[in-house]
Amino acid sequence: MAAPRYFMGLIPAPAPFPQPATVAAPVASFSGILDVVDGSTISPTDTSTGTPTSWQWQRSTDNAVWTNFTTNGTQQNPTLDTTEYGYGGTGGPAYIRLIATNAGGPNTSESTAFTLIENG
Repeated sequence: MAAPRYFMGLIPAPAPFPQPATVAAPVASFSGILDVVDGSTISPTDTSTGTPTSWQWQRSTDNAVWTNFTTNGTQQNPTLDTTEYGYGGTGGPAYIRLIATNAGGPNTSESTAFTLIENG
């Protein structure tokens, strides 16, 4: 029987640690926005896939500068107050978008345009 061989300075590499499963970011989407009267509420419905764990609803009047809704803006299916657009009842263009997040990161929906109709 041959004697075992030892090589100076060579140590077998340890087994790699198991890596956690990679979670894909959700695909954000929503429905339920129609033209509404300025000063009323809108109730978008989250239709995102990929199991989001948090939501942030945002508003814009120009589809360029976005601001978080302050009331109910982190709920999955919120009721949002259109007075936050700041038109004061006169109506105008309005945009809404959703940022859905899970362990894989955030994903932003495309903005949806609708019209706030003058109140009165």
